[in-house]
Amino acid sequence: MKKQYYRKKFNNYNDDWETAVGLFILWIIYSIVVFVQKNYKMIIIIGLILFLVTLIVLLVVYRKKIKNYLVSKHIKKVKNKLKKKSKLYFNIIELNNKYSFEEFKPFYDNYNVYFKSNLETCNFDDYLLMTIDKKYDLLKQYKLKYDELNNSYNKYNDEYNELKKYISVDEAIELKINNDEYIKCQNEIFEQLKNKNIPEFKVVIYINYSSKKGRVKKKKYKIYNKEQFYNKMQEYLKLKKDNELYKISSRVERARMSESMRYDVLKRDNFRCQICGASSKDGANLQVDHIIPVSKGGKTEMSNLQTLCSRCNIGKSNKM
Repeated sequence: MKKQYYRKKFNNYNDDWETAVGLFILWIIYSIVVFVQKNYKMIIIIGLILFLVTLIVLLVVYRKKIKNYLVSKHIKKVKNKLKKKSKLYFNIIELNNKYSFEEFKPFYDNYNVYFKSNLETCNFDDYLLMTIDKKYDLLKQYKLKYDELNNSYNKYNDEYNELKKYISVDEAIELKINNDEYIKCQNEIFEQLKNKNIPEFKVVIYINYSSKKGRVKKKKYKIYNKEQFYNKMQEYLKLKKDNELYKISSRVERARMSESMRYDVLKRDNFRCQICGASSKDGANLQVDHIIPVSKGGKTEMSNLQTLCSRCNIGKSNKM
């Protein structure tokens, strides 16, 4: 019974507190209403003054943005008028419909290397020469297509520049447009509508490395422009004329030999010459030799490598 009595007393205390707060809030609201009724004219005047001050401050702070907005809106209106009535606009549209330029994509070629060190030391120029050798006809077609598109674009560019003759003061007067605004808008239209899809000559050589388990993958690439490619093409044609194309693959294959690969070959062959059986303990200078010489198309891979002492390697020379 005592617990219930105290709980009831406590609840009554809360009710009294809430009632007092409610009455206080009502009193505040009533006071505000009375104040507004007595001073509404002054409140309106203060409100108007605050509104005007705020408006002036906003105009001062954002005057540049407002001005730029109004100017851009006006310029847009002028441009729309020119797009409907100016000779320049219609002649640009007609010329752009006459010429259509497809996207001219780069020419890509890919090579794989077996060791990460090969990726760091690779000679892109040699790989480009190899690409020219194996894809000569495709590169020739690529070059011809580029020349055709480039000539066509140059012709378009010449005709496009001639269209500036349609920007005239007489047309500005005829269309009732301010001369400065007319010239500014016409020049912007001239620049915006020009087809800028200029064909660009690019031959891209990629060198890729992937670890045996495929966990590590890296690549490097080099982009050759027209001038760089033409220089390499001349070098290739000279090597072909002198019957020295083997030098390209020889340099590439020799560059693929890494210290890790060399050690693997020596270990596989028990650090002994595969012709005379000599080892470093016998004072032999062991070297790694290509069974099929690189000058005759041999590859730098384990199956084409053997351990020879320097003496046997000199005797073998370029023989198979």
